Amino acid sequence: MRPTMIGASPPPKNSPTAMTSPQAGSMLREWLPGDVAGTAPVSYQSGQIHRVRVRYQCNKVLRHTVHLWAQCCVRVCPWAEVYYRQKRAEGKSHACALRCLGQRWLKILWKMWQTKTCYNPDFHLANQLKHGSWILAVKPTK
Repeated sequence: MRPTMIGASPPPKNSPTAMTSPQAGSMLREWLPGDVAGTAPVSYQSGQIHRVRVRYQCNKVLRHTVHLWAQCCVRVCPWAEVYYRQKRAEGKSHACALRCLGQRWLKILWKMWQTKTCYNPDFHLANQLKHGSWILAVKPTK
């Protein structure tokens, strides 16, 4: 049994902390990055109407942090700037483009956490080249 704080209730049966490691990993993979941070949109439909909206049921502090993180990265990271500009060119709002970029960063962060590595821009660029990322095709030359 894992130690808990005095007076704290045990974790729910389906929570990641109550499960074994493989179960927790698959559950976290399903909901952690975009759902908790609020970067993943929510789709809903009724009849022939299909809409997408901002996720409101999320950790607001984490959503705001990811938003600021993405905004700061646009200024210093070349691929992030290209990604942001492309989303704006697609007609997305400033906030929506930052949420998309934040979702991308959360995926990178998730992979770094799983592999226990630090962010390496050269390694990230090599992966973009390896997988044929569209960002490299749009990237302006300076």
